This record gives sequence, C-alpha cells and structure tokens, in this order.
Amino acid sequence: MQAEFDYVERLAETNRRLNLTISLSYRGRDKIVAAARAMAEAVRAGTIQPNDLDEARVKPFLWTRTMIDRDLLIRMSGEKRIPNFLLWQCNCSEFSFS
Repeated sequence: MQAEFDYVERLAETNRRLNLTISLSYRGRDKIVAAARAMAEAVRAGTIQPNDLDEARVKPFLWTRTMIDRDLLIRMSGEKRIPNFLLWQCNCSEFSFS
C-alpha cells in the first residue's frame, strides 16, 4: 500500500490545480479533542482569551490546519455515511458515495 501511495504522490507532485487528500484510520473526534486541549493550554498560558476564539482562531489548532476545506468528498466503500471523518473540513462539501 505504501508503494501505491508513493506512486500517486510522485504523479501529483507537480499538480497545482487540485488537492487530493487520502485519509486512512483517521478519527476526526481525536483531532477536535486535541485542538480543544491545545486551545485550553493557550488560554491558560494567556496567549489567547476565551472570548477571542472563533472559527478562524480554531483552525490553527487542528492537525489539518494546512489543508484547505474540502469541496468534494468521495466515499468509495459503498457506505453512505461519513463516520467521524474530516468533520470540520467537510462543512460545506459535496458528497459522492460509490
């Protein structure tokens, strides 16, 4: 599987128009809990105030902070659900199930 991912990465390394994200064993809730902990630590350290937290100030605490939001999510398993998957990034996404 790693060899296949390496191959796809090499194919796409010059791509500047589209972003492809492949997620395996990904748990969105873990990401959100980790971000909440990091934000709580920042509040305790005095680097941010609780009232200053908004959508824009949450994103830097997410593991996926460098990723853009998804326009399209394709689920290829036949399942018609998004269990705990990119919960924050798929806010306004279109979904395709195949």
